[in-house]
Amino acid sequence: AHLLPLLDTVVSGCEMHASSLPTGWQTDLYSLTKQDIALREVPHIYNAAKPVVSYIKKATALVAGAKGVRMDRNQPHVLKYNCENGRGHTGVELHHDKCDFTANLILSRSDTYEGGGTYFPDADAVVRLEFGEFLIHPGGLVHGGVNITQGTRYLMVLFVDKA
Repeated sequence: AHLLPLLDTVVSGCEMHASSLPTGWQTDLYSLTKQDIALREVPHIYNAAKPVVSYIKKATALVAGAKGVRMDRNQPHVLKYNCENGRGHTGVELHHDKCDFTANLILSRSDTYEGGGTYFPDADAVVRLEFGEFLIHPGGLVHGGVNITQGTRYLMVLFVDKA
């Protein structure tokens, strides 16, 4: 519970950073997601988020049965899904990630958006997290980001490989 206040700091810091960029949240960080920011691009937020990232990395290593996990320099990154004026990024098509494991941490409260969640076709199930919860799954597992229909949804994502 003591890490939850940091999540609001991550969102507000990323919003402030995006407002200073010519294209805002619109990036080419990844081919499928169109609104994401690598936290290393926002040093004070990256440092503030370290306890949260460390906790998720430890949990992922435990799930993976590994001594540790490593991330590339774009990790973690924050995704923004929104329905602003029909121009927002509302979801992500089915895909798999090029890593051993993916962790998704929800940074939004469920009353701030409608729809959303992570769809896993092999299970024909949608996992919809509550604020502060995270999901770890194998990177090779096909999944997609369910479109939101209203509001704004933020996720912190970590692509990790066994160390």
